[in-house]
Amino acid sequence: MHSGARLASAELHDPTGAQPAWRPRVEPAILTRGCRSAIRGTGLRGISQASYGSTMSSPTNYPLVRLTAAEGGRSWRFASRDGSDTGVTIDVPSDVPPGPYVLTVYANAIPGGAMATVTSLRPNASHLESHASWPVASSWSAATRRPAW
Repeated sequence: MHSGARLASAELHDPTGAQPAWRPRVEPAILTRGCRSAIRGTGLRGISQASYGSTMSSPTNYPLVRLTAAEGGRSWRFASRDGSDTGVTIDVPSDVPPGPYVLTVYANAIPGGAMATVTSLRPNASHLESHASWPVASSWSAATRRPAW
């Protein structure tokens, strides 16, 4: 293309060849670092088990999850847990910085995504202030190393 020329049209290249109906649909999420967090959507286990069907087969119907930082592009990859077609959970490591991310879920190698926000686990100060007058009694047991409420 020479200087001053304009592109008349463009196409988005999809290397998977997946039809739009095959893609997992992911809802925007708020994830908490250092905790197990839920991801919701539809089609999260794909459209088939992508397996040959014998008793020795290994279906691929559990999604893989990737978080990509909006700033800098650093990525984290996770295997999901407790999966269903409408929800999965992931364990978000405590070293994932808080902020905005692109959340991509891969079902049978077909990606679908949404925006996610990673937050730190902190008590809400207004919640603590509203309950400051509540009496709290606790003691620690040396034998069990757990609080006795």
